[in-house]
Amino acid sequence: MELWKPENALVPPSGAYTSWKNAIPAEWHYTHWTADRTIEWLRRYDREQPFFLWMSFADPHQPFSPPRPYCDLYDPEDMPPAVPPEDVSNKPPHYRWAREGLPYGGYNTLKGWSGEQFKEIVAHYYGLTTFIDDSIARVLLELDRLELRDNCHVVFTSDHGEGLADHGIAAKPMMSYECVNRVPMLWRHPASVKAGGVYSGVMSQLDLTPTFLDLAGAESLLGMEGRSFAAVLRGETDSHRDAVIVERISAFGIKGGAVSVISLKDPPKKEAPRTKRRQHAHPEVMRAKMLITEKWKLIHYGAAPYGELYDVWNDPEDLTNLWDHPDYQEVRRRLTERLLEELIESELGDPIPILARQEVAGALRDARLMESQPVARAGQ
Repeated sequence: MELWKPENALVPPSGAYTSWKNAIPAEWHYTHWTADRTIEWLRRYDREQPFFLWMSFADPHQPFSPPRPYCDLYDPEDMPPAVPPEDVSNKPPHYRWAREGLPYGGYNTLKGWSGEQFKEIVAHYYGLTTFIDDSIARVLLELDRLELRDNCHVVFTSDHGEGLADHGIAAKPMMSYECVNRVPMLWRHPASVKAGGVYSGVMSQLDLTPTFLDLAGAESLLGMEGRSFAAVLRGETDSHRDAVIVERISAFGIKGGAVSVISLKDPPKKEAPRTKRRQHAHPEVMRAKMLITEKWKLIHYGAAPYGELYDVWNDPEDLTNLWDHPDYQEVRRRLTERLLEELIESELGDPIPILARQEVAGALRDARLMESQPVARAGQ
């Protein structure tokens, strides 16, 4: 842990936001550890039984502090520039709050993100990503060694994107941007999925579990809101959904306007010093439902007097909000109706297995979906 700290970095930190060259050996890093535990599990498991294995990497994430060789793998001067901040005067208020440095659900990009510091952060972020790539490669090689390659679906995806200073934001704030909401998904199964194929339609991670069950020939679970796309993977169809929903809720503002800082090593006898921080005048809770089609993106804030509408094809970076534009009111109305339809359709999950099992007596969720502790974690 001492090697991990920025004060013990391989070179003196530049002052870039939570960025340094980590002195910890790569084989001691949690990314390497995650792959190690996965490989150990594969070697222990009963190969006569089916399995579902979840391998979860914490990175790429702040702190942007990869170990060698990954901290030196990319030249900061080769890093692509960020998407510049756009005019947000006709966007919801939290876009303006980000410009003013108020808390809004992401990192503060007003300090330690400019010029050469930004390039360093991106180079280190890419290094963290390549570290994960190399760790996954180790697992794939182990699957080959165990002769599981042709009988194992391997899926790679992520929970959210990263602003990385695009539009002047970082992390995953409650905004429409593709860099935050779009995530990668790669699927490998040599026996049924054509290598190099690309599906360009919209898809939701809610669709993953129904797809896993479909591919395994397993019984559907009641109340699942996703839809299987196994037929897309097998090349039997090129259509799946025409729209997906992204839901977000955020609270802005901290009551009191200050954060106490207390040293646990040497507790002060008097009141702890206070670190001043800009705060919102009033706490805000924002709820948003985003409807995304191949052509459009609508972000609805309920009864709020604002909203967002973007032409995905012609404005992929969501620069121009068309919500109040007179030429797009029919599009806005139509998409709002489509959002309502999608919410109603998905509220109870897939009705077919519900209605097919009369003994359910009106239950909308399978009891197995409410297991208090996954079996694999019991006793750990």
